Amino acid sequence: MRIAGLSLIVAAALGLSLAGEAEYHNCGLCKPMAAEPGLMEHLQWETHEISAGMLSVTTVEPAYEQAYARAHAKMMEAVKRLEAGEKMELCPYCRRINELAQAGAKIENIDSKGGHIMAVTASSAEVIDKIHAHARWANAEFAKHADHGHGG
Repeated sequence: MRIAGLSLIVAAALGLSLAGEAEYHNCGLCKPMAAEPGLMEHLQWETHEISAGMLSVTTVEPAYEQAYARAHAKMMEAVKRLEAGEKMELCPYCRRINELAQAGAKIENIDSKGGHIMAVTASSAEVIDKIHAHARWANAEFAKHADHGHGG
């Protein structure tokens, strides 16, 4: 299984809000976020469709930036292990991002003050359609879980 570079770093953070609690606690990439006390309640996520794919924006409240940085570093280590062939359980969001990468999506991560931006783009209309479908799915999941106090 090949994961595109740091593609899942931000995806994992998003996946925490989207997956069922047991799924993200078991996700090899989401675990570091879930392990930081209070962090999940102080993250916000947005997903936006753009012409060539989607943008996902994760922001963290200033008081939790250090916790986010610790979790992010551990997630990067997990991505490297996954890329090296280690088998690990992934939540639905992380699995879906990996499928997009496998389909040819280009995934770019941008560190920003207080969070991250992930651009998922493609030149193929077929892959762009898959990215847009994922963005719609993610937004529907955000809406469901925001009602239950899980970020969003």
